[in-house]
Amino acid sequence: MPQKNWLEWCVFAASLALIVGVAGLLAYDALRGDSSLPAVTVRPGAPEPRGELLEIPVLIENTGGQAAEEVLVEVRVRQVGGAEATAQLTIGLLPQHASAEGRVVVSLTGAVEVVEGRVVGYVLP
Repeated sequence: MPQKNWLEWCVFAASLALIVGVAGLLAYDALRGDSSLPAVTVRPGAPEPRGELLEIPVLIENTGGQAAEEVLVEVRVRQVGGAEATAQLTIGLLPQHASAEGRVVVSLTGAVEVVEGRVVGYVLP
């Protein structure tokens, strides 16, 4: 049986170090286990006119320790003068400490006074 040379030993040591490091990180994350409920926030962006519609970008973030499924978000737009419109957006899966971007469309034109977003509900996996 031939002896291993120094390069083979170096590759073996580097591979072993990587495997042990990844296993250690996974074990640490599993033991630390942040199991707090999802903490979902909604941040609507500036409305963008699209013909006779307004398109609104929406950022949804989950800073909690668990994932959330079927996250239902509602965005309400109020124009100067009092006209209002709402739109809903559903995110299929929002993992823990993650974010998702989406867009909603409302049939309003003109100057916008307020854009508000809120979470209507979600399902725990």
